[in-house]
Amino acid sequence: MEKASTFDSATNSARHGAKGDKTTSTLLFHFQPRSIMECNEEAAQKKLRNKNHERELKW
Repeated sequence: MEKASTFDSATNSARHGAKGDKTTSTLLFHFQPRSIMECNEEAAQKKLRNKNHERELKW
């Protein structure tokens, strides 16, 4: 959950922060795709773990 809160604060500062500040938008640009990919990867791993767990229960 820490990643999400960090991401939210970065998003909010980019939206509501200083409009002329290039570093904020650049940071968000580099930060956003990576965190989304990490979240997707975590979700995929959880799904895989759940499938393996279901398989173990069936046997």
